[in-house]
Parts: sequence; C-alpha cells; structure tokens
Amino acid sequence: MTDYEGFLDMPDDEYRAADGLNWSKLKLIGDSPYLYDYRRTHPRADTPSMMLGRAVHAAVLQPEVYAEDWKIYDGARRGKGWLQFSRIYQDDYEIITVAEAETVDRIVQRVKAHGEAAHLLALGGLNERAIFWEERGRRMKAKIDRTCYAGDRGPLFVVDLKTTRDLTPDSFGRAADNFGYIGQIEHYATGVEHLTGRTVIPLLLVVENAEPFDVGVFHIPVSHRDMGARLRTTYLDTLERCEREDTWPGRVPKMIDLPIPRWSKLRTM
Repeated sequence: MTDYEGFLDMPDDEYRAADGLNWSKLKLIGDSPYLYDYRRTHPRADTPSMMLGRAVHAAVLQPEVYAEDWKIYDGARRGKGWLQFSRIYQDDYEIITVAEAETVDRIVQRVKAHGEAAHLLALGGLNERAIFWEERGRRMKAKIDRTCYAGDRGPLFVVDLKTTRDLTPDSFGRAADNFGYIGQIEHYATGVEHLTGRTVIPLLLVVENAEPFDVGVFHIPVSHRDMGARLRTTYLDTLERCEREDTWPGRVPKMIDLPIPRWSKLRTM
C-alpha cells in the first residue's frame, strides 16, 4: 500500500494562511519582482472565472464537497436579487449561477466519459491534499489536485486539473507555456518526490470550459520536466537575490526602446 504520510486534508483558507512558498506566489517573479512584493499586501481579487475553476475542481475531484459547499443562484450576478442572495450565503457557501452549474455538470460528464481521464480518477489515490517540504532552506508548499498510483511498486502520478478554451494540442501547448504550467507541475512533482522518495510522472488533465467540453490528458516528458525545473530554479534564484538585496524591480527598471510589433502597418510605410 502506498504511504501518503504528509498529504494533508486541509481547507483552502487554512492552506493559504499556512507558511510556505507555493507556485502561485513564486510565478509572480516571472512577471516582475515588484508584482511579487506588491501581492504580499494586495491579494488578487476573486473573479467569476476563478470561481468557475474552483467549482470544476470540486465537482470533478471532490463531488461531496461540491454538493455541500456550493449554492446555486437562479439568476445573473447583478441586481438586488443577487446582492441579497450573496449577503445571505456568501459567508458559508461558494455561489454559482444556474448557467455556471450547468457548465460544471457537463464538464463532469465529459471527464467521466473520457477513458484515460476516468481511469486516472478510478486509481487508488488522494485528491486535493496539501503538502509541505523544505528546499533551499525555505519552507515550500503545494496543494495537489490528485496523487494516484497504478501499483505499490510503480510510480506516482501527479495530476493537475486544468480548464482551457481550446484543447487543440498546439493551442493548449501555447497556453501551458504562457501560464507557466510546466513550472507549476514541476513544483508539485518536486514536492511529492521530497515527501515520498518515489518516482513521479506528472500529468495534466485538461477540459474545455465551453462547448464542446472536450477532454484530454497530457503527459509531461522528462525533457519538459527539465525545462520546468530550470524555470523554477530561475524564479527561486531571482527571489533569493531580491530578498538579499531588498530590491524589487518592476517590468521595465531601465529605459528601453519602445518595441513596435512586427505586423505594424508602420513597417510598410
């Protein structure tokens, strides 16, 4: 039997308050050290798209939590009715509209109908568990969507659930590059390897968040893990340098020439 010691069933608010550097914070360095420093005292405001992503995660990975912790509002997110409903329920529930709930239901159905996705969800494992580990003299943390295994002696699968507008492999590959998913899944895999000492195979379980709600599973090969590790190392090196020097430069710390797009009509004049 696989030992999952150190995989903690921790509510999101408790996890967010716990000490540790997670990927959501670390990746801000990739935008600018200034943004990383700014977000320490100015958390990002919640949005409907972020809420929908949380609903999908709950419905796919923790259906009992989705049933208990989410309240459906029969209307739009505006007007007196919405304000009254929110005032009554927002402290105890996440709120989702009927239209959003229908989207979540269709996503769940499509994931269950996808052979490899359904197989990953049926394997022995744990969903939505927090982990903590020490690395480079720093406390790290991550909340893993799913950790599962095909056998006691086999590797562990670290599965990250993502939503996307376009599952076309080339299109999603660009999205994964833009949003730093390779660095994120490497952060998760590194943490699991620290805890378990087991070989990890990272996977992305991806579903479209609009019709036709297509589903795919993407394997992260060793070459991609190497790229994710280099990205993560670069971010950690930058963070350590900024902490050591107590300087947090923005996106354009020095004067540069204004870039003009290659497709600008000015270039044809």
